Amino acid sequence: MAVDLNRTWPIETYIYATNVAWSFVARRDKHQITFLENPTTVPFIAGDQPVINLNEEHATELCFYYPLSPSLALIYHAEPERFPQDRMVLSRFEVEAYNARIFSRSDTQVYSNDPAYLEALVTLPKGELGL
Repeated sequence: MAVDLNRTWPIETYIYATNVAWSFVARRDKHQITFLENPTTVPFIAGDQPVINLNEEHATELCFYYPLSPSLALIYHAEPERFPQDRMVLSRFEVEAYNARIFSRSDTQVYSNDPAYLEALVTLPKGELGL
């Protein structure tokens, strides 16, 4: 008997989403949100993998980065020493570093409100970003 995942996937996604949400709620005293403000002319980009973990694969804690708009992003983390403030203003270099991470982890699509910047970024080979 073959399993048809198309029939079970809607239920499974609900279960997985509920479990992930509960883990965030259960550990809310250990995590915080830091907003990243981007006053530069380089916009934050987004990709088809909109949330990325900034920590290495072997890390025990997650550190999620999520761009909200061209000038605002958030980080959900449990690392107050790494992100000591609840709001940080970034330099152009820092914005470019976050954009490079989004681009390097994207599958096929990246998005920006600045077509010229996006065209320049996607000409770079993903393997040479050093991330």
